[in-house]
Amino acid sequence: MQELGAELKRIREEKGYKLEDVQQATKIRTRYLEAIEAGDLSALPGVVYIRGFIKSYCDFLEINGQEMLDKYGLAAEKNDTQVEPVRVAQKNKNLGKPATFNPRLLPQVAIAVAILVALSAAYAVYVNKDDQQQVSNEKAEVKTAEQQKPAAKPQAPATTPTPAPKPEPAKPKTVVQQVQKAGTQTTYQVSGTKEMTVVLAASNDCWMQVTADGKVLESGIVKKGETRTWKAKQAISMQTGASKYLTVKINEQPVQIEQLLGGYTFLFNLKS
Repeated sequence: MQELGAELKRIREEKGYKLEDVQQATKIRTRYLEAIEAGDLSALPGVVYIRGFIKSYCDFLEINGQEMLDKYGLAAEKNDTQVEPVRVAQKNKNLGKPATFNPRLLPQVAIAVAILVALSAAYAVYVNKDDQQQVSNEKAEVKTAEQQKPAAKPQAPATTPTPAPKPEPAKPKTVVQQVQKAGTQTTYQVSGTKEMTVVLAASNDCWMQVTADGKVLESGIVKKGETRTWKAKQAISMQTGASKYLTVKINEQPVQIEQLLGGYTFLFNLKS
């Protein structure tokens, strides 16, 4: 029986079935299936049921159940024909005369057979009902477990990331470069821009005259603390009476000028 059970277990595992799959298909309780695979006859109801369980198990595994019973000596024909005649012969030998059947025992035998059949049918109904009840309980437990699962949390709506602002292109830096100095005049070349914005600040009163693109914009006294702003697209000329009191910026770039008390001229030409 242990060898038969081991082979059934091997075939089941090779086919990828669990005992629960066999129980659901055959209605044989799991504990009986485990007893068959372990060869534990004490946990099984009887030889008649063992044969029926094994045949149902084999049908589920798609193998020949009768051949398995014959192979392991559990076939009904083999056990019945070998065991019962031996008992009868032994009894006749002890009595010293051939055995004869008493017709008067026929009603009792019929009643006993009928009782046995009724008990077998009742036991089969009980086992099947017990199996169905167990399956129903397992389904109820699974349903209860599903109901007790926490509800899934709603997912937050996906948000589209805000694109990072594109960096503003760097403004070209204005470059002021001294290119010539002759007497009381210094000439500068301005590059990196299309227009010059000249800002002048006076730390003391100072006379000056400003010409932008050939046009005189201002001529007179710039008082202490005052500032002046002019624009030009080609050239700008500044004549001062005392450049020592003046500071000059072109497009916010400071310009180094001669710091003198006498008259002086500064010429800024925009590089084309």
